[in-house]
Amino acid sequence: MPKGIYERIKPSYRIGKTWEELFGFEKSKEMRIKQSIYRKGRTSPMLGKKHTVESKRKMSESLKGMIAWNKGKHHSEEARNKMSESHIGKLVGCNNPSWKGGVTPKLKKIRNSLKYLDWREAVFERDDFTCQECGDRSSVGNQVYLHAHHLDSFAEYPELRFDVENGITTCKDCHIHVHQSYLRQSIEEGI
Repeated sequence: MPKGIYERIKPSYRIGKTWEELFGFEKSKEMRIKQSIYRKGRTSPMLGKKHTVESKRKMSESLKGMIAWNKGKHHSEEARNKMSESHIGKLVGCNNPSWKGGVTPKLKKIRNSLKYLDWREAVFERDDFTCQECGDRSSVGNQVYLHAHHLDSFAEYPELRFDVENGITTCKDCHIHVHQSYLRQSIEEGI
């Protein structure tokens, strides 16, 4: 690339202007021919050209056998710990812009915890991955979304949150109906 200081012109300033208006001199015939030869086969958003099938084939052939520069490389334990800490929040020397001062709700932390996911899986396995309300089960052509429902409320009985006996497997539709019936029951009791 040629050395020197060049004035950068935004593409919006170039639109609709001639070479002479932009740079103060007319392009010579030699310059036009050189640019034409240089641009042949190249694509540019400003030129509006598309890649041809032949140019795509040439590009794919030129990249064959190349591997990513980081393929097979692993981060050290120290580097992995630093990356992990940078995602946690404000630590010494780390200021992650995503950190909002530990505002993740407690409920979300519990529901995404490994302990909760293990409880959910244990409930599904105990019930043989079958809805205990309607008996529906996933099979080929019949996909059933299972939910682990707490018999005693998750919010009201925190000591029973991870008790497998407090869980029941329901499909998505039955889970909605179970909660609607609880809602109706609580409304009737309140009236």
